[in-house]
Amino acid sequence: MNEQKALIFQVDDDRLYIKSLPDFLKKPGHKILLTAGSVAQALRFIPDKLLKLGINVAILDNTLPDGNGLEIATKIRETIDGLSIVCFSADENLKWGDYSLLKPADLNEIRATIQRAIPSKPPVRKSI
Repeated sequence: MNEQKALIFQVDDDRLYIKSLPDFLKKPGHKILLTAGSVAQALRFIPDKLLKLGINVAILDNTLPDGNGLEIATKIRETIDGLSIVCFSADENLKWGDYSLLKPADLNEIRATIQRAIPSKPPVRKSI
């Protein structure tokens, strides 16, 4: 089992997940270091803030007030190598992330998916 810790970027507009996940994920040592509630807010953090904080996992809600998680995932993939993306959606047909979670998700399933998503090496800025 991967014993590394997830340093997480969470993008979601659902207050339940924003408030519950940080406390739940503390037990295995994972940390949500940065959150955003919209596409516009999330895009401002990519890539500089994510790399500066050492973020290695992004949990992206698909349905956001100003767009969708795929827009954020695309920007991450264009600028950062090695950052794992978890698609968090109520639509079981969406599979644009490296990993997918179906809302509403069981907290233990979220924890297990995040553990699997931790990359073996730290993410790095892509060369232009």
